[in-house]
Amino acid sequence: MRTIGAMILLTALQGLRAKLFVGVACVLLGFLGLCGLLGVLSPGESAAVIRGAGLAGIELTGLVLVAVGLPVHMFQERSSRMLHLYLAHATRAQYLAGTLLGYVALCAGYLALAGLGYALILWWQGAFVWPVLAGLYGLLLKLSLVAGLTLVCCGLCASPIAAVFCVLSVYLASEVSQAAVQIMLRQASGLQVLLYRALYALLPNMDKLDLKSVAAHGVWPSSHWLLLLSLYSLLYLSVLWLVARALFLRQDH
Repeated sequence: MRTIGAMILLTALQGLRAKLFVGVACVLLGFLGLCGLLGVLSPGESAAVIRGAGLAGIELTGLVLVAVGLPVHMFQERSSRMLHLYLAHATRAQYLAGTLLGYVALCAGYLALAGLGYALILWWQGAFVWPVLAGLYGLLLKLSLVAGLTLVCCGLCASPIAAVFCVLSVYLASEVSQAAVQIMLRQASGLQVLLYRALYALLPNMDKLDLKSVAAHGVWPSSHWLLLLSLYSLLYLSVLWLVARALFLRQDH
């Protein structure tokens, strides 16, 4: 556990020092400022618009932080031979667990900082409600799964660019899979519907983890539902780690 803890701390600190983190934070600041303008341009619905737009901006910038930052981090370690140094003091399973949890911790820190700025803008606009915390928690679950998917894509791809495109493709597919299933239920035959249902079950159900809409309208999800989402995310993340571990063990480092 001490080894994994050290890997988590090291990975999170490296992510904080990366230029990408600073760039993403600057983009988010500009986006949050734009949210205030959107509220002014949307009379009658300004509170819901500011909440929804702010959460969407935090999600998009967090997605860039993970889907781009993690592949660059891992492939830089491979090319600089730092990976060999790590593996001299940790097993491959510990290395992967520390890297994955390190980026989850980085996401949590980013969401905490972004959420603070977001809450201040909401308070300034008179639009703050406590359910926005549930929206931020949903983003943490989604970004954690994105980190797991990115780890798997890094094991499948030979370059960071390919890994970025891989994880973004899977992410987009997981976002629209539920809508695709609903369309196929009305238009397709039984076998096609079965295939789409299987694909939906295989991909992470990002639609269920998306709490932006309820948060934007000031509705607090039930504790039972939040618990189910947490358990689902933990189980799915564990499966992704096992897949990444299997891919990593097959590679010649």
